[in-house]
Parts: sequence; C-alpha cells; structure tokens
Amino acid sequence: MNPITPAERAKYAEIFQARGQMNGYMPGATARDVLLNSNLPPHRLERIWDLADIDKDGNLDFEEFCVAMHLTFSCINGIEPPMSLPPHLVPPNKSHFFAIQPQQTAVYAQPTGYAYQSPNTYAPYNSYSPQHNIPQPPLPQSAPEFSWDMTSQELESYQRTYSKYAHNSEKAKFVQFEDFYSSLGLSRTDLTNAWALVNVNRTTAITKDQCLTFFHILSQRQQGTIIPKTLPPDLQEAFGSEYEGSLRDRVSTGKYRDDRGPKSANKREEEDRLKRELEDLKRRVRDAEERASEPSKEDTSAFGSRPLKDQFEALYEYKLRQLTDQNDVEAKVRQQERDIEAARDAVRRLTRVVDDVRSQKREMETLLEDTRAQVQNTYKQMH
Repeated sequence: MNPITPAERAKYAEIFQARGQMNGYMPGATARDVLLNSNLPPHRLERIWDLADIDKDGNLDFEEFCVAMHLTFSCINGIEPPMSLPPHLVPPNKSHFFAIQPQQTAVYAQPTGYAYQSPNTYAPYNSYSPQHNIPQPPLPQSAPEFSWDMTSQELESYQRTYSKYAHNSEKAKFVQFEDFYSSLGLSRTDLTNAWALVNVNRTTAITKDQCLTFFHILSQRQQGTIIPKTLPPDLQEAFGSEYEGSLRDRVSTGKYRDDRGPKSANKREEEDRLKRELEDLKRRVRDAEERASEPSKEDTSAFGSRPLKDQFEALYEYKLRQLTDQNDVEAKVRQQERDIEAARDAVRRLTRVVDDVRSQKREMETLLEDTRAQVQNTYKQMH
C-alpha cells in the first residue's frame, strides 16, 4: 500500500475542515457519516476504523483522519485494508502507540506453540507477551509551559507575516498561509488544532488579531510547548464577539481591550430604546383594538328604551369616536416608524463613519510601523 502523498493530504484537509472538526478532532459520529459515503461493506469499514482510531478515543484527529481516508480510497480501488497498520502509515504523533523491535527475534505466545517475528517488526505494544521484557520507548520529557504573553518584537514579526500573506485584509483564510506553514516544520494536526482554537465561531475566515494569536500559538509550539485547549477569557470573549481590540495593548497591560468604545455603546443603547418604544406602540394599538371590539358597557335595556333617533345618533357618535381614536393611533404609529427608520439611517451612517475611521487608523498604524522600521534600519546602518 502506497504512502499518503502531499496532494492527498491537502484534499483530506479540505474534507476535515468542511465536515466541522472541533478543536482539531472530528467526532466519531461525523467520521462515521464520512466513511459511510464510500458505500463499502460494513466489515471493511469496521477494520478501517479500528486501524485509523489509533488512540481508541472514539474521535479522529487530522493524522488519523488521513489514515482513514487513505485506507478507504485504497479499498475502493480494490486494495483490501491490512490486518495491521503499515509502518509508513503510522502518524509521527501516534508512534508512541507502537514499538519498533531491535535486531532480535521476538517470541509471541500462540495457542499452538510459539511463532517468531522477523527483526525490525512494527507492532503495537499490546501484541507482545509481557513475559519477554520488551524494551519500552523512553518517556517524553516534560514540555515547557505555554505562555500567552507576546513581546513587542514577536507582535511586529506576526504583523509582518500577516501583511505578507493576507495583504492587510480584515480577515484571512487558513489556506492563505500554506507557504508559511511549510517553513515551520509542524504537523498538520498542530496547524489545525491551533486554527480551531482561535476560530471560536467556526467561520471560514478569521480576523487579523485572531491570525496574530494563531501565529503566536504556532511559535510557542515550535518551542516545544503543548497547544492549550482553551483561550484566555478576554481573547475568548473578543474572538467570539468578533470585535476589534488591540493586541499591542495586551502586550503592555496583559488584557485585550475592547475598542468598540462609548460611541458603539451609545448606538446600542439607542437601538434598545427605539425597540422599546416600538413595542410600546404595538401594545397601545392592541389595547385600542381590544377596546374597540368590546361591547358598550351601557345598560342595553336603557339604551333600547331611548327614542330611535337618539339610538342612531349615539351609535353614530360611538363609531365616529372609535374610528377617530384608531386613526390617531395609526397616524402616531406611522410617524414613530418614520422616526425609527430615520434613527436607523443615522446609526448606519455613524457605523460607516466609525468603520472608515478604524480603517484609516489601521493604515496609519501600519505606516507608522513601516516608518519606525525604516528609521531603525537607517540608525543601524549609521552606527
């Protein structure tokens, strides 16, 4: 069976992202649906699953998913799934589940005697008989502690990377940084886990600050740290709400600042006030309609004893008053709706102005950073 090619991994990565992986893992139910689309017999799919779910946690990370898809497509092309996973298909991050036997002959207990394994055989730990004292691989050293703190130099480096690959757009997609990934030497699982961590809303593109945090996670991973399972609370809230803050402030203060500001808060308060007024108007209309539909509380017997002319005049006045009240309410509702729409237009104009100001601010910050870098380079050349 052939190894997995880079082209196949790229194709599997698209499927892995499209099918809703969570924090770098595809749930077993989702993976089951993907495998069932192959229309392979159940016994073959069971074997493929047993081979691919190496750590037996009921989910597939990206490396395990690649194994499952490779075995599935191979089976569709007429190649039977192997009874055990070939060494060249074992992901590097799962190699600790297997042992490579040194230049010696391993003895396996069998119901009918003993069977011998050839040298350099690749097999799971639990396939060896414990009585033969098979040497275990050394335990991994403890990883250094992950740090969310960025230095100013790191932040500037991340911003240059973003400008190079995302061209200073407001959002960027995972595939835009493929050339950058190739320079890191990290596994695809690390890349997808880090992306899933910052992509709180599971969107196809994320904001610039999310990308800068993504680069920081990858940088920390290169230093041997373990990718965290969760974001700090301030980043979780910011990325979930997709509001723009300032990572530069976080470098100096340790907290991601909300740049929405008092103008945005006033805008939200104005919208809430208009909504409350509209609900109040709707309630008053309903009350007027209910009062109009209620029968007169006058004594019907006394009304019937009045002269016929008085009865008609009373009915005419009642109906006229009813229509007049309703027309007044409807006119007030229409006027209020016009006022609300005018206020919304003002809010939309204000929003556009704020967006333009923010865009100009980002451009000026970028220009300032470039100018600062040029000054520093000139200063270095002079000295």
